[in-house]
Amino acid sequence: MEPVAIVMAYLGAFYVVFRVPLLVAPEAAVAFERRLMYATTRRLRICGGLGLLLYAAPLIVTARQAQGDVALWIEVFGWFVAASMVWLIAVPGPWKRFLEFFWAAVSDPPLLRAMGALSVAFGIFLGWVAFFVL
Repeated sequence: MEPVAIVMAYLGAFYVVFRVPLLVAPEAAVAFERRLMYATTRRLRICGGLGLLLYAAPLIVTARQAQGDVALWIEVFGWFVAASMVWLIAVPGPWKRFLEFFWAAVSDPPLLRAMGALSVAFGIFLGWVAFFVL
């Protein structure tokens, strides 16, 4: 299995594991996420650092080792995620306000379940890409 495919399978599993709670218990999942990640700007910075290390870095490093158009798009997406995480680390205040506004705006459980379903579907799609396309 190619390294890019391994990373895509990892990201697919990441999406599925972290968004299934929105399907099962949407309000509790949002409350837990707010308490865990967005309660303080320091926690938000830590999440940005973890996103940089666990999400963006694998995309960039493995895409640089591969050849082809798919690898180019994966690397571009990795750099976009890396820039977003660096921005999150540098100025967490506006991000915190945006995330609080976003979760307040979509606090309806059916909408949260729909977001969870779309995220899980995207994770399954990434797994399909990893195993059958790459």
